[in-house]
Amino acid sequence: MPTKGSPVQATVDVVQKIIHLAGSPHPFLSVYLPTDPAQATTEGNRLRLAALLDRASQDLADPSWEEPFRVERRTVEAYMRTLRPGGKGLAILSSAPAGEWQALWLPDAVPEHVRFGPGAHVLPLLDMLDEWEPVGLALVSKDTARLMVLEAGQIQEVRRVESEVPGKHKAGGYAGWEGARIQRHLLVHAKDHLKRALEELEGAHQAHPFRRLFLGGSPESVGLFKKLLSRELKSRLVGDLSIDLYATNPEVRAQVLQAARETERREEQGLVGEIITRAAKEQGAVVGVDPTLWALNRRQLHLLVLAGEVSQPGRHCAACDLLLSEEAVSCPQCGGKARAVDLWEELPRSALSRAVRIEVVHGEAASQLWHHDGLGGLLKPKQG
Repeated sequence: MPTKGSPVQATVDVVQKIIHLAGSPHPFLSVYLPTDPAQATTEGNRLRLAALLDRASQDLADPSWEEPFRVERRTVEAYMRTLRPGGKGLAILSSAPAGEWQALWLPDAVPEHVRFGPGAHVLPLLDMLDEWEPVGLALVSKDTARLMVLEAGQIQEVRRVESEVPGKHKAGGYAGWEGARIQRHLLVHAKDHLKRALEELEGAHQAHPFRRLFLGGSPESVGLFKKLLSRELKSRLVGDLSIDLYATNPEVRAQVLQAARETERREEQGLVGEIITRAAKEQGAVVGVDPTLWALNRRQLHLLVLAGEVSQPGRHCAACDLLLSEEAVSCPQCGGKARAVDLWEELPRSALSRAVRIEVVHGEAASQLWHHDGLGGLLKPKQG
């Protein structure tokens, strides 16, 4: 088993590298704990974890798991005794049989949760990846531009472009064709400046590809900059922000993250609305436990959508690796007994093993989806 040093800071790269642990056949003890030092003491965290582990030990689905669980529990509790305060959340994925140990400080609090079973429980990490998608920002004026990319909630790259552009006041004393000539001259300078800014933005996009782009700055420059955007960047443009060109980085970060979160929630509502509508018309989508699991088990699902921070009882046939509704005590394929599971714990492993994308939704989108058991998805296009 790897050395159990201090938890590493969760980043996009770190999380993406451990997502595959969901597909491991070995038993994992997966722990998620809110650990914000401002909200709880270190001893309080240990006591809450002990209570969660006690509950998990009583819910083991297989008697043969009792000893492996005790081994992992001793390891995690010993680690917690040496742990010092760190991030707002903590994730631990531990499996002696798999030789895996991952301890991550999370930048945001997570709902407390403990799971023991085949494969690591990674749904909270997948949810974070959605929230951590890179966001581009361009703040532009006639002579200054600040280009940024925020990733995992932090400003990862900053580029600045400054140009010497003649002031507009110089054209004020001229009339007729002379004034028009000077205005054209100023416009040429402004376009050259914004083209340089665009080159820097495209370079930032290549280094940190972003799916969403926000613009801000002087309205005149923003309008001109939009006309210069390439088709690719225009497809990523989601809105304008009222951010002062000289706002501090923390101020910029707070406003961009809030705008990105609001945009994400609107897109989630649109996605869930589309899935519900298409499912009702039987046009390449499903909602509800039985239809969604049917599509997943038969490898017909392309995108799985789950309402966040919830649970749903179900069953799993280990022999056939099928996920079933709670009512299906026996497997319809082999007739064997299906063990009781929390579908939200098992769905990520099953979906990732079948190369199915996962989207976790929140807010109004989650409320809409809960009218359909909290899950649904888009089907793969029919062949031929």
